[in-house]
This record gives sequence, structure tokens and C-alpha cells, in this order.
Amino acid sequence: MRIGLAGRYEHFSDFGNTTNGKLTLRYSPAKPLIFRAAASTGFRAPSLSQSWFSTVSTNFLPDPVTGIIAPFEVGTYPVNSAIAVALGAKPLRPETSRNYSGGVVWQPMSNLEMTADFFRINIKHRIVFSGNFNQPQVQAILAPFGVNGARFFTNAIDTRTNGYDLVVNHQRPLFNGRIDLSAAYSNNKTKIVSLAPQLTGLGAVLFDRRERRTVECAQPRDNTRLMESYGQGPFNVLVRQARYGEYCSLNTLAKDDQVYPAAWLTDLELSYRWSKYTFAVGAENLFDTFPAKNLGVGTPSATEQVGSAGVFTYPRNSPFGMNGRFVYSRVSYTF
Repeated sequence: MRIGLAGRYEHFSDFGNTTNGKLTLRYSPAKPLIFRAAASTGFRAPSLSQSWFSTVSTNFLPDPVTGIIAPFEVGTYPVNSAIAVALGAKPLRPETSRNYSGGVVWQPMSNLEMTADFFRINIKHRIVFSGNFNQPQVQAILAPFGVNGARFFTNAIDTRTNGYDLVVNHQRPLFNGRIDLSAAYSNNKTKIVSLAPQLTGLGAVLFDRRERRTVECAQPRDNTRLMESYGQGPFNVLVRQARYGEYCSLNTLAKDDQVYPAAWLTDLELSYRWSKYTFAVGAENLFDTFPAKNLGVGTPSATEQVGSAGVFTYPRNSPFGMNGRFVYSRVSYTF
């Protein structure tokens, strides 16, 4: 059995002192089998961008009065700025975390390895964007700054993430060459376990419905990765498949809610090695897969029917983008 223990003490001029530690265990009852576990605490001070970033952009948001999508000039402001303080912003606190993991490694043959790992991550005082303040009651605060919407970073939530990862790797000779196979599956779920009090008189905006969906369901809960590589002499063929699971839309209004289906993407690359040169051609997203379209796209009154979903053709939070197939060639030289 192997036991590891580590500790770290830090002093921040802005946030004070922090002490964190990590404990690891590794036990192998037989050569092909390994059990492992770890527990640790963590600390993350607010980044410079979270503390000081400032910009103004045009966002299409539901009008708080009519519910119809309209353009708003929304400013993102530092928490210590006059406008953020007027809206109730508080100085940012560091994030703290507790992390637990456990897993097993099994290697029944020299060319076959399987791993399974489970984890839990608890984060307190998590730094996230506030909702967009654009209600009628805040317009008098916003007017002197030339905007009609505002937001800022805030320690609004505590979260808990549970998940597990499964990985299999295998290699073997084949037709005077070698084939490498790999498969990986990841599944995780993030839940908001505590929410900061909303600001009196401003509604549920400090952390609104859209921001909650951003944290809890805007990214796939599960992902699958497959890889097949075959090499013979100077030639090599590489194929990768990726499956992105279901994910939800980012909306403030319930009528915009949408769940986008899972999708498979395939990459292919052919390469030839000559001396110190490698020549390759390939395609990412070989079959030109696009995410599902937003509801209401193309209808005459899309913004009235489905709010912000109808403004854009594809979901902005698609995990694989919306650019379709990418074909390339590459020449590399090894020194």
C-alpha cells in the first residue's frame, strides 16, 4: 500500500490565509489490480477578469414588461464599480472546494487496461455571472451609464458534482502492423445545493433561471470517445468518434425550453511518414454533423412564439460548435 499526504499554505494580500491538503491511497492486492482513492481541499481566488472585466455588448433578451425579445445594451461591470454596487454587488470571495475520488485499474493482459473512477466535487461560494438586470425599476440606475442592462460576477451558488469515468485501452498486432483501440465514457451531474439570497426589490435576477440552466444542464451529462488507429510501416490510419449527450437550451423564459438530442461526430486522418517528414490529410466532423436547430427558426413570428430561441439558428452552447465539416492537410518535420 502507498499513502501520500501533501499540504499547502498560502497568503493572499486581498483574501487572507488559506491552508489546503490532499490525501492519496494506492493498494494493489495482486499485480493486475490496483485500487486508488484521494481526498483533498481546494481554494481559488477570483481571477483578474472576474474582478475587473468590463464591457458593453448588445444582447437579445425578453423585455420584462412585454416578454418579447428585444435588443438590450448590457454592460458587464466590476463588482466594485458604482453601477454594480448600486445594483447590490458584494466584494468577491474565494471559492473553496472539497474533492473525493476513488477508482480501480485492472490489467488482465499486458496489452489490455481498464479503469473506472468515481468522483464528487463540492464547491462553495462559486463565482458565476449574475442575471441581466434590465427591469423597469433599475432603469433609473442604469441610465447615467448609457446602458439599459447590466450584470456582474458574484459568489451566488454552492454546487455539487457527482460523476464517473470509464476507460479501456487495447493494442495488438494485425496484418503485419499494429492496431490501437481506445474507448472512454464520462458521466457527471452538477446540482446547485445552495443559492445566495436574491436582491430585495429586484426580483430573481442575481442568479436567474438562465444562469441556473447554464450550470445544471447546458452541457452534456455524458460523453463517449472512441479511437481506432492502425499503423503498418510508414502508413497510419486514425479514426475518432465522439458522442455528445443531451443538453438544454439557455433561456430565461420557460416557453423557450428545449432539449437538444445527442449527436455523433467522426474524425478521419491518413498519414505517411517519410524520413523526418510526416504528410497527412484528414477531416474533422467527417459527416458534416450540425446541432439540432432552435425551436421556431424560420417562422415569421419566431421571437413571439419561442422568445430568444428563434433569434439564432443553432444553440450557442452546442458542445461541438456549428461549423460543420473541416478538411485539412498537414506537413510536419521532426528535428
